Amino acid sequence: MLERPDIVIDIDYDVKSPDATNIRTNAKREALSEILEAWMLASCREKDASPANVQDKYHIRIGLFLDNYDFGTVSNAGNRELTRGIVADTCCRLERLAVSGFEKQSG
Repeated sequence: MLERPDIVIDIDYDVKSPDATNIRTNAKREALSEILEAWMLASCREKDASPANVQDKYHIRIGLFLDNYDFGTVSNAGNRELTRGIVADTCCRLERLAVSGFEKQSG
């Protein structure tokens, strides 16, 4: 069974309207910038020559495991370089973006 991350950040990024980027997370808004910056630093070690998946909308899910401060990432961008660029742009726009929590699941 896969472990679930302690903190999850979902980013829905629209290339044509980046200021309409939507973020869902269980982290405090005040912590988002620090978490995203730490993710970018950690991801700089990983190069990826895969071709980018060119499209208008991207979804990125970043998970942070607090026991070892390790990150897991799922992205439809096609490669780490594009994913990192989207996260960097999101981080720069963070103050004016919509941030919401995850809805509670019943059951």
